[in-house]
Amino acid sequence: MRATGTTDHFQKLGQCLRKSPRTKAFTAGLLAHDDHSQPLSCLIRDISQDGVQIRVNAVQPVPEQGYMINLDTRSAYRVHAVWRRGSLTGLSLGTEYAIGDLLPANLEFLRSLFMEAKLRQVDQLIREGMTRPAALRKCGIAEKLNRRRSDIFSM
Repeated sequence: MRATGTTDHFQKLGQCLRKSPRTKAFTAGLLAHDDHSQPLSCLIRDISQDGVQIRVNAVQPVPEQGYMINLDTRSAYRVHAVWRRGSLTGLSLGTEYAIGDLLPANLEFLRSLFMEAKLRQVDQLIREGMTRPAALRKCGIAEKLNRRRSDIFSM
């Protein structure tokens, strides 16, 4: 990865080099390594057809390549790190995968990571005082899936 000079310089340079405009996102995401190791939480700050800017803990290593899961859109992308400056990282986006669709066998781990993250979001909302049904609705999880989760973890 390469770092740029100042943020202003990068923004001006980035606007000139981008093929498509970025849209502000501010949504939760995960970076998944190819080796299926522990994913890294990130904040998706903005996104375009071919790139995304994320914020991660500045001391956490960002994989040069892997997958990014957008928890809001239920999509995963093949990504390649292009630049990093402190806690901000720019990723180029490759192939997009819909988490709800049939995934290639080698990418099924992305669905598991997605579900674990969504269930953690539900648990956090409940800890903050939201009712379970309201938290499930807010996170887009069906009650049936939540009951299945309870069955699995009670075994």
